[in-house]
Amino acid sequence: TYEDDPDRLADLCRFLNVTTVQLHSDISPKILARIKDRLSLRIFKSYVVGRESLKPQDFAREYSLVCDAFITATYDPASGASGATGKVHDWSVSAELVRHSRLPVILAGGLTPANVRQAVKAVRPAAVDAHTGVEAPDGLKDPELVRAFVREARAGFAESGFC
Repeated sequence: TYEDDPDRLADLCRFLNVTTVQLHSDISPKILARIKDRLSLRIFKSYVVGRESLKPQDFAREYSLVCDAFITATYDPASGASGATGKVHDWSVSAELVRHSRLPVILAGGLTPANVRQAVKAVRPAAVDAHTGVEAPDGLKDPELVRAFVREARAGFAESGFC
């Protein structure tokens, strides 16, 4: 979600009965701490490559006390979208976040069956995420693309010594 109001976020999480939330809004560690104090939530905070004002090491240091994991996303300056852009970002930035984070980092941002193996080997994330990269032209998930993505991701993790 892009929700950044603690009260509305609490209401949303209660309504959905969720215990983990992925936050993509510009929200400070101080506000995240308030949210965590009010709710027993696991927080996955996005690091939007191309939009974040903090360097990866500073982001990891400032947010690691109030988050449970990080997920990368790609900023598209043409549309202003932060995530779900279908665009690949500079993987060296994500790799820098992985190197400086004590928390798991999920790599997302333009991943497809054709590039996920290379991405895993370059970044060495804890996990990978795909959205637009496994969609059919109608916008629905394509089962064959999903299977190919999983196969290639597993191969990348195995070649990196993770499996």
